[in-house]
Amino acid sequence: MIIPVYYQNEPNIPELLTGLNELVAEIGDGIELIFVVDESPGRSLELLLQALPNQSFPSQLIVILKNFGSFAAMWTTTYVYTRPVSV
Repeated sequence: MIIPVYYQNEPNIPELLTGLNELVAEIGDGIELIFVVDESPGRSLELLLQALPNQSFPSQLIVILKNFGSFAAMWTTTYVYTRPVSV
């Protein structure tokens, strides 16, 4: 599940994480949450960096180094997760 995080939603991050923990508990394993944060002002990135390691679900945090808007955030995440990776 891809979750774009906007700076104006910063106060809602604790409630969002609580709701996501409840959702994952209901649907079970097999879901990974991908949070996308851009360079918007605010503390969203800081809050997620502190909170995500303590959650009950697997997650990834993608940081876009410039604010290109929500569509670009979704596209970037899709691009990152649909490209083969060489190891």
